[in-house]
Amino acid sequence: MKQRILGIIKVVCFLSLLLLCLCGITRLFQRKTSVIKYADFFAQKEDFDVLFFGSSHVVNGIFPMELWEDYGIVSYNCGGHGHQLATTYWHMQNILEYTTPKLIVLDIFGMHYETKYAAAEQLHESFDIMPISETKYRAVQDLFDNPESEDYASRWAYFWDFSVYHSRWNDLKAEDFSYKVNCQKGAEARINVAEPMDYTIIGIDEVYAEDTISQQYLCRIIEDCQERGIEILLTHLPYPAVVEYQQAANMTYKVAEKYDVPYIDFVHMNSVVEYDTDCYDKGSHLNPSGARKVTDYLGEYIMDNYEIPDRRKDEVYEQWHKDYDEYTQWKYEKLNEQTELDDLLMLLRDEELSACIYIAGSSGYLEDGQVHRLLDNAVIEGSLKKLVPATVNKSDYLLVIDRLQEKIWDFDLAQDKDTLDSSMGRVVIDDFSSGDKKIWIDKVNMLEKESADVEVWTKVLVFDASTGEIVSEFERAGERME
Repeated sequence: MKQRILGIIKVVCFLSLLLLCLCGITRLFQRKTSVIKYADFFAQKEDFDVLFFGSSHVVNGIFPMELWEDYGIVSYNCGGHGHQLATTYWHMQNILEYTTPKLIVLDIFGMHYETKYAAAEQLHESFDIMPISETKYRAVQDLFDNPESEDYASRWAYFWDFSVYHSRWNDLKAEDFSYKVNCQKGAEARINVAEPMDYTIIGIDEVYAEDTISQQYLCRIIEDCQERGIEILLTHLPYPAVVEYQQAANMTYKVAEKYDVPYIDFVHMNSVVEYDTDCYDKGSHLNPSGARKVTDYLGEYIMDNYEIPDRRKDEVYEQWHKDYDEYTQWKYEKLNEQTELDDLLMLLRDEELSACIYIAGSSGYLEDGQVHRLLDNAVIEGSLKKLVPATVNKSDYLLVIDRLQEKIWDFDLAQDKDTLDSSMGRVVIDDFSSGDKKIWIDKVNMLEKESADVEVWTKVLVFDASTGEIVSEFERAGERME
């Protein structure tokens, strides 16, 4: 009898060890995108007050950490790359098993789609981290409901993804063993400045169709939220939309009226962002400048129209202050990674950053209209009086942005010599006519160079607006032009 019990114990131990090893290998081979995006979501025990759902337009276009800092809104970006409204419906069902928000903000991009998902592999980001449940089972059964589909046979991979990832031996990287979770609460900043495609705003009466699969799932989402007592806000985030996509979005007006829910059509509004400075790519996604504008608009709208509490003084959410500090350090890292002036100037559209921007007339940068637009964009409020004269005169140019004092100064350095007191320190501009160019900031010459044969073409110092500490330096230099 003892031998039999001992044998059973050995078998149980062996199977347990085998299971642990299998789980460990599965986790190691698994692509980490789902864990990275949702680790902070599952780490939080308290409810989120606001959740954002939709496609990659949402992922790249709404920043929860900015909402926290400016409004005290506790939110999470649950948007997914390639999410169509059927995918979003089931993703929302999974998410709502772990939190109960007061408000869901849903972007309706893709109302004309007659399919339930865009690409099977994109679903793993939203599904891999979700524990097996009846809801997850129903989601997979509904999304993969066509036995003729090439994805049908592999649908079980969403319950145990080892069958998908077991061949990643050669793809394993250091990040698979040690990785950082998303510090943006589900959002993803895409850093680039693209020239937008041409577009024409059409009337809201031009409609793509009366009914689509995506529209049906939109109605299901609204009905489910209303049954749960969750308020819902529909959006169409801004991008240079072609006529077909605008016609599809126009289908939303009747749906919103039917269910008596608000709908913000940023595309038709055409006033919140500037596509010349705010596009990551030419026809779809926003960069951080555009995302901050949309985020700020939604923050004001939410606080004005819904009973969403400001949690910044709530001890229960104390961790969010630490998370914001981590997010701030991440922003500084991104500033220091930039190698293109356009991208750096775009990132300066940020209330938390002050800056001193020097551009030499001989550099050619001032002749670029995009640089002018990005400088205008960076000041947020106010006008640049000396930018055009400096460009016409081929003069050196200086812009000082002081967020703490809410002031800006700009100078045509061929004519202007000045001293000013900023929150970053005293700024002293020497007489540039002598050829020895010096701009002192807190007794340090920002144009200091290693060789007399080198000319500084552009120098940008970025400061933490609240402390005046330098957090990033950007410089481009070239051979001195005689």
